[in-house]
Amino acid sequence: GRMPFERLLVRGATYLRGESLAELSAVGERVFAEQLTHKVYPLMREIIDAHHDRGHTVVMCSSALVIHAEPAARALGIPHVVCNTFELDDDGLLTGRVATPIVWGRQKAVAVQDLCATRGIELEQSYFYADGDEDAALMKLVGNPRPVNPRAGLAATAAINGWPVLRVSAPGHSGPAN
Repeated sequence: GRMPFERLLVRGATYLRGESLAELSAVGERVFAEQLTHKVYPLMREIIDAHHDRGHTVVMCSSALVIHAEPAARALGIPHVVCNTFELDDDGLLTGRVATPIVWGRQKAVAVQDLCATRGIELEQSYFYADGDEDAALMKLVGNPRPVNPRAGLAATAAINGWPVLRVSAPGHSGPAN
């Protein structure tokens, strides 16, 4: 909270200049498999499967970097990912810059609108699950916004707009995990 997200992302990318995207992606896969997969709420896995069963196009839209978002999407069977990517040189090495525009807040909504226009997806018939205040712009565009364990700002926006709020918990917990 001490630094705007975009600035943090850009600054972090500078430290990775010259690194191989393939090697960083392999690390991302390993970290997700070993340390993060168990943190995915079982109910959210069921929801993703239900959307697949209904023939919906399932897309992960994240402000995370590709090395973080794509391993999660693959593990969850999500074929399409909209996220932040690195600029690469001709050898596939990171330049130290993140491709612009940064997928965050209102720009996340723009990125999803672009994807939907390209793929013929109706936003009015789409669902969007998220927990953060920065996701309100996209929540307002879809026909079925679904805040999940929303933080304060998104919870307030959900209440004002009458959006159903989904509360989920991890196995072994009595309430929503934070």
